[in-house]
Amino acid sequence: MKKFSLIELLVVVAIIGILSSFLLPSLAQSRDKAKQAVCKNNMKQIAILFALNADDNEGRFPESTSHQWPGYGPVSWDDNLSAYDGRDLSTTQKNAGKLNGSDFNNDAGIYQCPTDDIERLFGTDPDCLPLTYSASAFFDNNGIDNKSRGIIGVTWVGRMPYAIKLNEISDPSNTISLAEIMRTGQMVGRYWGSGVNADTINSTPELIPHDGLTGSNYLYTDGHVAKTSFYKTISKSDGSLASTSNITDTQWDAQ
Repeated sequence: MKKFSLIELLVVVAIIGILSSFLLPSLAQSRDKAKQAVCKNNMKQIAILFALNADDNEGRFPESTSHQWPGYGPVSWDDNLSAYDGRDLSTTQKNAGKLNGSDFNNDAGIYQCPTDDIERLFGTDPDCLPLTYSASAFFDNNGIDNKSRGIIGVTWVGRMPYAIKLNEISDPSNTISLAEIMRTGQMVGRYWGSGVNADTINSTPELIPHDGLTGSNYLYTDGHVAKTSFYKTISKSDGSLASTSNITDTQWDAQ
């Protein structure tokens, strides 16, 4: 039997190395696409939870409320979905300000994109569950604020709890309900960070997963999910780009 020479073996190893270098980028792209697919599926499941919640709450999206409005605790919209997602949180858990990761096997489930690896801290407490998805925010400020015309409003002094009804949205397939952002203080069960507007997305591109401002996932109020450019989301019907200080007539405008 003929034996391979050292040179022949080295040539074979070199060829295998070259072929592997061609395959590695493809494998990395496949992993990224798989993560994006899981992320989209998460958002679609949340859309189903939104619909179930609406059936029981006069057609409304779930609210986020703070302790600063009499009679309300610091409850996030994801807390209010717990009756439908299998967690069935107690009132004490909802009012805790955030959920402990250790109480849920450190698994945020459908509320975390696989790409989201940002450490969360509640002050200095790391026992948190990451929340990747924030609802489009609504601020009234004694009159609708054109910077934030989304589906939910977080209460504080002088601001009533608010969540829009699905049937009040004129163009559901072009109206954002959830966007992706990975903030250190944003976590499951915390009302702060449960809402976001276009201005915050635009000013913190490093916190947007996947391809950042050029391509991340958005959930629309009709229930479909699309990976799209942030700049498309702030495009007006006449084709011009809106300022993030006035998102009227864009995909961020649910009003």
